[in-house]
Amino acid sequence: MQEATEKFNWFTQQGQATSLNEVIQQAILDNTQDMLNGALEGAYWKAKWLEPDRQIQVLDVIGQPIGEITPTTTTFSADFQTNAAKLLQKLHDDVQKIVDQH
Repeated sequence: MQEATEKFNWFTQQGQATSLNEVIQQAILDNTQDMLNGALEGAYWKAKWLEPDRQIQVLDVIGQPIGEITPTTTTFSADFQTNAAKLLQKLHDDVQKIVDQH
């Protein structure tokens, strides 16, 4: 959470219009993509918001949906603010499940 706040403050100081929630959502998506890249040893699949802050869709190399990740509570941002480490572990577990199924 501290890193997200620092990044938000940096954007604000640079005059970039953003919200803390937007920074958190981008961090969640970036982390999910990094986990996919690590699990596949390359950038073959893509993570994108199917519904911002509520559902991440995983696309295969040809852009076909192969999996979805949802938050534990109502939103990923809420999960992140409650316990960022727990959310990251959940993302990792969900990514691994999708990779193992395909």
